[in-house]
Amino acid sequence: VVHSALQHLGLVGERPRFGVKAERSAALESHEPGILFHYDYSVTVRENGKTAAEFTWRESVHNSATS
Repeated sequence: VVHSALQHLGLVGERPRFGVKAERSAALESHEPGILFHYDYSVTVRENGKTAAEFTWRESVHNSATS
């Protein structure tokens, strides 16, 4: 309501529309010693239909068994 009133007065523009998409991959087999598998993550933030930010990272699951 407040934003609509301010927009009507010409003090602010349209409110941006944000969307967030997050994904995690299936477990990816690892050939590295001590690592069982990996997950890849991705988060994308869109503003008014255009990509505003994108973040990716990998999580490695280690073998906790000791010999």
